[in-house]
Amino acid sequence: MSAQVLLAFDEHPADAATGFALGWDHACHGQLPPAALMQAGNPLWQGYQAAQRAGRAGSRANPPGLGPWLALRRRAWLDGCGFEVLELNPRHLARLARSHCPVSREPLDPARLAEDLVRLRPDCAWAAGHLAVLAPRVRAALGRRDAAAVQVLLQRLQAEDRPEAEGLTRAEWQRLAALLDMVRPLPHAEALARPLGVLPPPRLRLLNPAQGLQALIAWQYLRPGFSARIAQIEAALPTPALRARLRRLHFALLPRVLEAAPQADPQASRHAVEDAWRDTRVQQAWQAFGEALGEAGCSALLERLARGASLDGLSLQTRPLAHATEGWAPAHSVMPQPSRLRRLPVPRAAGRPTGPAASRHAPHAAGRLH
Repeated sequence: MSAQVLLAFDEHPADAATGFALGWDHACHGQLPPAALMQAGNPLWQGYQAAQRAGRAGSRANPPGLGPWLALRRRAWLDGCGFEVLELNPRHLARLARSHCPVSREPLDPARLAEDLVRLRPDCAWAAGHLAVLAPRVRAALGRRDAAAVQVLLQRLQAEDRPEAEGLTRAEWQRLAALLDMVRPLPHAEALARPLGVLPPPRLRLLNPAQGLQALIAWQYLRPGFSARIAQIEAALPTPALRARLRRLHFALLPRVLEAAPQADPQASRHAVEDAWRDTRVQQAWQAFGEALGEAGCSALLERLARGASLDGLSLQTRPLAHATEGWAPAHSVMPQPSRLRRLPVPRAAGRPTGPAASRHAPHAAGRLH
């Protein structure tokens, strides 16, 4: 049974067809929309009512993350920003929740997941792979800046030897810059020159092979038995010279890792490992290893490790360039709806179509590591 209704939409700042589909999903999951959206001319409310009339109310299960997922979709819809609903689903969103902000390192409120999520690529729609949960003051400082703008601000702080700006310390700006760099393609030499600063949050797709390999190496030091796992990475290298360079990097990191005391608080250990990569000796050893390996060598090593290494349960996935940014359409493009929603009647207002004339995919950027 489908909803056969005449929808008379008011002038609305957001896409009406998207709002109708969102309201339909609210009803199917048995979730009442916020009172401010329960108005006769609101597309979301009309979609909710249409699903009820079609007998679909409460017809779907409520998986973990459903509440934040619907709230984030409402936020994106009201902002006029696209939202990729297939891969960025409730269960995926639930896995993004963190206890601490990766930039400020302060505790996060799990009830604010939908509010604290940010797009690290503000030029792209809401989609899996470039999202992170940040503390409110970090989000406020970031604003609408992209990675290039943050780099300019950070360079100015360093040139003027200023300890903070706009509520963030220089170390916090460095971590934020490192996070933003992970989801944009960089020349290999530039990716090598940027200190790691912060370990990638869950489900982030690192678009630069060098940073992917750097993060993979860093992760090994957060659990007991890291020496054996570093030896596995070394064994996957094709030449003795490369293996020797990796050992030099390991011995540069080792004293700082031992200071981190892996058996202590996990957050403190994580922060110590992140900070170790800012050490001059560590950075020099890493650049020497990365330069000798080259961009193609970093990619090949990651592929070999994804296929064959047993790194104590660490999940390593690599994706072809064309697939790594799938769904990262331009921020304000109309996103395709899933097939079950495309079968709904297209909302019309007084004889004129309000939905998109056709769904379209934007060109995708490059990416390698997930």
